[in-house]
Amino acid sequence: MATYDSLCWLREQNPGVRFFWVIGSDWLQEGTDLRTWESKEGMTGERLVSEFGFLVMRRPGYDIANDDLSVFGPHFHWLSLPAGFCMVESTGSSTEVRRRAKRHWEENQDGEVLRAPIFLEGLVPAAVLAFILRRGLYKHLANKGTPSCPG
Repeated sequence: MATYDSLCWLREQNPGVRFFWVIGSDWLQEGTDLRTWESKEGMTGERLVSEFGFLVMRRPGYDIANDDLSVFGPHFHWLSLPAGFCMVESTGSSTEVRRRAKRHWEENQDGEVLRAPIFLEGLVPAAVLAFILRRGLYKHLANKGTPSCPG
């Protein structure tokens, strides 16, 4: 399900709740434009940007000119972590996590997870990997086409 479709579904299921999409500042660089994202309704990026809020995490090496997020849309805000929290930095991407997880679950159809820690080693923190395995996240991707991204 595309980002816009997912957020619309969440909004319909939870009237009165305002949903935000968390992205890294790497998504706001030259050559990337959220307004071009597509969904089942076609090009819905413009609606995505105007209807939903975006919380932007700073990513090393991906600065925004003058820290001005307003140039990307009316609902973009910097996300700051609470005092005492720190961000775990990674060069990994959610697309790469999905790609590797898909391959892992396809190769382990019988539910075998003994070799599982290798498939995301170094890409996500150990606690995140344990959560993915415990919950069987991304199993639905097995034997399906690679998810299209962005969107």
